[in-house]
Amino acid sequence: MYALLFSIFLMAFSANIPVSLFNFYEQLYQLSKFDLTFVFAVYGVSLLIALQLSGHLYRTFGYRAGVVLGLLLALCAGMFFTFGSSYLSLIIARVLNGASLGVFMGGANTLLLLTGSRNRKIINLSGILTLFGFGFGPLFSGLCYEYLGVELITLPFIVLMLAAVCIFIFLIPTLRQSKDLRSAAGSSLAATAASPGNNRLFFAFVLPSIFLMFTLNSSIMALLPSVAVSVLHISNHALPGALLFILLSGGLLAKFLFPNAHDAWRVRTGIISILAGGWLMLLGSQLESLTVFVIAILFQAAGCGFIFPGTLSLAAACAEGGDVSLNVSRFYLSAYSGMVIPTLLIGVLSGYTGIILALAILLAALTILACWLWRNAANPEPADR
Repeated sequence: MYALLFSIFLMAFSANIPVSLFNFYEQLYQLSKFDLTFVFAVYGVSLLIALQLSGHLYRTFGYRAGVVLGLLLALCAGMFFTFGSSYLSLIIARVLNGASLGVFMGGANTLLLLTGSRNRKIINLSGILTLFGFGFGPLFSGLCYEYLGVELITLPFIVLMLAAVCIFIFLIPTLRQSKDLRSAAGSSLAATAASPGNNRLFFAFVLPSIFLMFTLNSSIMALLPSVAVSVLHISNHALPGALLFILLSGGLLAKFLFPNAHDAWRVRTGIISILAGGWLMLLGSQLESLTVFVIAILFQAAGCGFIFPGTLSLAAACAEGGDVSLNVSRFYLSAYSGMVIPTLLIGVLSGYTGIILALAILLAALTILACWLWRNAANPEPADR
C-alpha cells in the first residue's frame, strides 16, 4: 500500500515539473504567451482523453494494467523531455505526461480503496500526497534551473524516470489482479455507497467545486512564471517554483486544521479561501507587491488543502453500488476539465487584454459559480458512512 501511495506522489510530481521551466522554453524556442498556454492545455486535453478511455481499460484488463500503462507513459514523457530539442518534442512530452496521469490516477486510487480497510483515511492520504507532489515538481525543477544551470535542467526528468523504474521493480509484482481485490473488498465498499440523495451532492457540489479549484489554479500556474518576470520583476528562476510549491502543497497544513469538520464544510471554506486569494493576487499584481502576492498564494494554498481532499473523500462516499472507480474517474474528469478550456481561453485573452484583466475576468466568472454552488448545495452532507 505504501509503495502505491509513493507511486501516486511520483505521478503528481511529474505533472508540473515543466511549469517552472516555461521561461526557459520560451527563450529556447522563441514562444509566445499563447504557445506556452497551449503547452499547458494539451496536457489537460490528453489527460481528459485518457480519463475517458481508462474506464474501458480497467473493465477489460483490471486496475493493475492502468497503473502499469500510466508508468510506461510517464517514462516515455521523461525521455522526450530529456532528449527532445524542439517545440514539437515539448508538445509530445506534455501529451504523454497528461495521458500517463489520466490513465494512472483512477486505477491507483481505486486499488488503494480496494486494498485498505479504512477507506476515508486512505483516500485522504492519497489527496495529501497528490497535493504535495503537484507542488514539489515545480519547486524541484525551479531549483535545478536556477542553481544547477541549463546543463542540468533535465535532472528532474531523469530522477522521475529512475523512480518509475524502481516502482516497476518493487511495486508491480506485489499488485494482485483487481478481480480478486473486488471480491475481497466488496462488502467494505458497499458500506460506503451513498443513498439516492447523494447523487445530487456529487453532481451539484463535488464536481463543480473541484472544477472551480482546478480552473483557477491551472490558469495561475500557466501565467505565474510570466507574471513573476513581467509584473513582479523577479529574476530568480527558483522563486516562481517556490510560489507554485506554496500554492499547490502549502494546503497540506490546512488539511490538518479542523480535523473533525465535515468534508462539505471544508470544501465550502476552501472555495471562499481560494477566491479571496485570487482577488488578493490581482491586487498584489496591480501594486507590484511580492508580499501581497505571497499572502494571496497562502490563501489559495489553504483553499486547496480544504477542497481537494474534501471533494475526493466525498466522491468516494457518494459512490453508487460501491463503484468507487466510476466516481473517482468522474472526479478527475471534472477536475482536469477546468484545466483545459478555461486555461486556454485565458491564455488567448491575455494576449489581447493583458494578464491582469484576463485574471480579473476569470475571477469574476468563478465568483459567480461559487455563489451558484452555495445556493444549489445548501445541505450537501452525505449520509453517514
